[in-house]
Amino acid sequence: MPPRRGLAGSHALLLCVSASLLCASTVFAQPKSDHYKTLDVQRNADEKAIKKAYHKKALRFHPDKTPACKKDQKSALCKKATSFFMRISNAYEVLSDKARRKYYDETGQDNPGQSQPRGRQRGRGQHR
Repeated sequence: MPPRRGLAGSHALLLCVSASLLCASTVFAQPKSDHYKTLDVQRNADEKAIKKAYHKKALRFHPDKTPACKKDQKSALCKKATSFFMRISNAYEVLSDKARRKYYDETGQDNPGQSQPRGRQRGRGQHR
């Protein structure tokens, strides 16, 4: 006897498609890391607190100061520390500049030039 393709089959297909779209949208729409969490400061922190938090994290995760990087520059721990150091530096760069911090607080983006997600920016010569 052939399987029934009634309403239940179409609902299962619709549910499957909806779930895959939901999964895809959550993967691509994940927000970037929060700069305040990266530096472990409050949103109302002053410049002195931000600078102090940056220096504390930078000393801990700087590639030249990390023991894993001193042993092997190509190790996974060294790459992770370097990546996190770059995030720390970017967070400090944004939060230490009053204009960029205000823009970040309002929009959640680092600078005004980031109107589109990074993967979908179009450069010269790339037309639809």
